[in-house]
Amino acid sequence: MGLAMKYTLRYSYIFLAIPNRGAGDGDPTMLYTNFIWFWQLIVFLQDQMLAGMDTTGDTLSFLMYQISLPESRSVQKRLHSELLNAFPKSAEMPGLGWPHSMDVQSLPHETILKVLNLPYLDAALKETLRVYSAIPITLPRVVPASTTTDRISGHRNGRILEGKFIPAGTTIGTLAYGIHRDEVFAVETKQKDEPGDVDSFVPERWLINGGIEGKLTPDELEQEKQRIRTMEARLWAFGSGGRNCVGRHLSILEMKLLLATIYSRYQTQVTPNSGVKITHNRWDQRRTFRDVLPFRRVDGVVTFTPYEY
Repeated sequence: MGLAMKYTLRYSYIFLAIPNRGAGDGDPTMLYTNFIWFWQLIVFLQDQMLAGMDTTGDTLSFLMYQISLPESRSVQKRLHSELLNAFPKSAEMPGLGWPHSMDVQSLPHETILKVLNLPYLDAALKETLRVYSAIPITLPRVVPASTTTDRISGHRNGRILEGKFIPAGTTIGTLAYGIHRDEVFAVETKQKDEPGDVDSFVPERWLINGGIEGKLTPDELEQEKQRIRTMEARLWAFGSGGRNCVGRHLSILEMKLLLATIYSRYQTQVTPNSGVKITHNRWDQRRTFRDVLPFRRVDGVVTFTPYEY
């Protein structure tokens, strides 16, 4: 936030120096309007800092913490296996590049596409975005006025949502936490007689047939593809429609590259006796890596151990 305030103060002088069109010297509206511009600039910069940095960092914190837990050891093992299959490391090939080194300055386009399309890495990230809402608050929207009269209700100044009339000007909101626990996410996983739990972290729910190898009939395959498309349509971590996050693809690329770099080379475990627990979905109880590391006597949330080959 310090960076945002730095640029806010720097550019506020420019805004305050711009006179209103048609306003004469000493016109009080000039100072008032420029004051409004000044605070709009502050809000804009705060949005950029929160949406462009904190959400990506928080999601990475949640994912790394989750797969470092003992109960998620199989998830981390499968992710590491996928990365090694995609980017094999051989003892006969000295000086290997990314992801077995930290050299990410000039990755080929083909390598980036390969990382973006790794199925289990993609499933683990989507499941993190679903379970751990990066923004666990209601996103408000104002109901606009209708342009035509509703034929059924006869109402004009408002909208009909789920059969209920909401007057224009009403502030409503949607919550990703609730959307991400819709019944469409409660799918069968691992065992055919074991229904998925929407509150559990199960990346396999994003894979065809729950990640179970086996032949599917064409109809079954199409049903699985449609099931995943339905979940993807309900995944609301980046919003939807005209106000969908403009930095969505950049954020996903950043997270996948970092995760591939780490879990190709290291295994992680929750630091023993740290006394830290990453909570989520309660704004006043959130604890991410950047929050807990400065605390006294906390050496870290997770421990990194290099893989030995």
